Amino acid sequence: MTKSESKPRPFPVIHKNLCKACDRCIITCKNQALEMSQELNDSGYNYAEYIGEGCIGCGDCYYSCPEPLAIEVHIPIKIAKNKSENKINDEEG
Repeated sequence: MTKSESKPRPFPVIHKNLCKACDRCIITCKNQALEMSQELNDSGYNYAEYIGEGCIGCGDCYYSCPEPLAIEVHIPIKIAKNKSENKINDEEG
């Protein structure tokens, strides 16, 4: 497994039954990570869906969507080494 494969990546979650197929999220995505599905949601609209790669977590899809809560962007928490904790351990040792 390479380093990039093990690193958690951001990804959008599109609630298909809230999507009205306006296409705004697809148009604003810098990396073309979204596409319109061929399936219909419960309201009879095609809906946007994540293709599975390419999301950088910019949130453009979220901000361009006129439907509240139709899109969420999940961005993994970065765990950084705590420099102050290391400094305290060095001083004690």
